[in-house]
Amino acid sequence: MAAQFDVVIRNGRVIDGSGAEAVEADVAIVKDRIVAIGRVAAGSGELELDISGKAVAPGFIDAHTHDDRALLVMPDMAAKASQGVTTVITGNCGISLAPLVLDRPPPPPLDLIGDAEGYAFASFGAYLDALDERPAALNAACLVGHSTLRVGAMADLDRPATDEELACMRARLRSALDDGAIGLSSGTFYPPASAAPTEEVAALAALDDGEHVEKSLRGNAEGIECLTRELGALGIEVWHSDANFLLARTGAAVYEKLLRDGVIVRPLHGFGMPDHVRITVGLPEENERVVKALRRIREASA
Repeated sequence: MAAQFDVVIRNGRVIDGSGAEAVEADVAIVKDRIVAIGRVAAGSGELELDISGKAVAPGFIDAHTHDDRALLVMPDMAAKASQGVTTVITGNCGISLAPLVLDRPPPPPLDLIGDAEGYAFASFGAYLDALDERPAALNAACLVGHSTLRVGAMADLDRPATDEELACMRARLRSALDDGAIGLSSGTFYPPASAAPTEEVAALAALDDGEHVEKSLRGNAEGIECLTRELGALGIEVWHSDANFLLARTGAAVYEKLLRDGVIVRPLHGFGMPDHVRITVGLPEENERVVKALRRIREASA
């Protein structure tokens, strides 16, 4: 009998990602598509794998990575693929490899993802083209870093951006979004952006239609409780990506209290869909400004 499927994975515990209980089933694949899940006739696969006792699951999304340069220099991405990761979100914490060209060492934490030679993409489109020219083994969804925009537009990072510098950052962000970036990230905890006021970040985030905003603010457990409640009142679903906060004794207590009170807040296990805003921490005195800024973003995207 001619093979009906390219690959049949047999007797696995299928976990489909929906939250349903695992079921024992076969999975049939043709080319790059799953075409059947259930009991598949014996001998119907050109390649058949019996994985009894093992699990079959959708590829994992690594939602918080700094793989911007790794995708280019280690395209097999073995460290991630070997763990079942099939998609990475890059450009987190306000740092992305583009759009930025440097002739000097990058300031920390931009040096986390590359040296001066690595920052060689004047536009985000050029970076995405480089990924396309030598495709990595994983899918990548790429954020534009606020700190990267600041370093490219400002000689002095220890102050708010001027109107001219902000206009430059907005133009580069707009171009990046048009080229295929999925959104903006910021990390105002870190030195390149620590002097940036909320209004600066909001002016950039407004270009992103409020769809994908990864935000990291300065603060503590008291701040995150207040801010999360304020955002919940606006109908914004909050995703916490800071494991240190969630695992700390005070953080865990605040987290549990918010859940008991019916506030929609959850640890980040996957990338937020449109209208989700990921926030790690916020100072109480910043809450009002943050909420006002996000309200403006939502109104601008209405």
